[in-house]
Amino acid sequence: MLQDYRYVRPHESDCQTCSPQGGGHPLCHRPGCDGIAVAQTRRHATQAEYDALPATLVPIDGIAHMIVFACDDDAEACVPHCTHPEAEEVPCPTCNAVGEAPCTGKKGGPRTFRHSARWAAQQVPRPCMHAHREDCGVFDGCQCSEDDPNPTRTPRARGVTDQADGRRSKLPWVLVKPLVEAHDVPWWTVREYATLQTQDTKAWEIQATYAALDTDGNLVHDEHGHEVTKTLTIPVDLSAPPPVRKQPA
Repeated sequence: MLQDYRYVRPHESDCQTCSPQGGGHPLCHRPGCDGIAVAQTRRHATQAEYDALPATLVPIDGIAHMIVFACDDDAEACVPHCTHPEAEEVPCPTCNAVGEAPCTGKKGGPRTFRHSARWAAQQVPRPCMHAHREDCGVFDGCQCSEDDPNPTRTPRARGVTDQADGRRSKLPWVLVKPLVEAHDVPWWTVREYATLQTQDTKAWEIQATYAALDTDGNLVHDEHGHEVTKTLTIPVDLSAPPPVRKQPA
């Protein structure tokens, strides 16, 4: 059984992590250990931990991970239990250069910079999303593998809700939602929306920050595991009167 999350502030005031704003240093999760964490890995959330998540934080795909911290003496427990092949470099579409070879110019000489098409053709490695089983001790002989199925959890319903942060918006979400979806952005991907004045202060616009999706409709994450977001800007006329709903005859 892993220990609960615990944080300490053992350093002087010049340590930003020990400041009231820093939150303190996490301690190792190995039973009986009070060492300051220097490494971390992940495990699947238990059913109780999943049920305790706020409604706005329940994952769309039903997969929730918990961080497992380890001190320097126990850092070996954070070694990945999976292997992933490295992405092979794609030859430059313009000059066929590959590997460490520089791109060549029209006259055959080496270029200082690579062709832009070569950068665009490279495969972006996806972050590893494998996690220990929810009941894994992690520190006492892990038996997990990359083939372990994810635990079955009830995903968050994709109903029509105001799951996005609209505190800086002069318009309610029920009016912003159809405008955003008209630009082929699903409402459930919107993380924040606001109404802002344009630079010349003569007009208004809606600025929506939304999570990027891949071709399969899955959320895209960067190499650090953070969501990749994009910004959508929609001009609006806040001086226009709201539409009048016609009454049935």
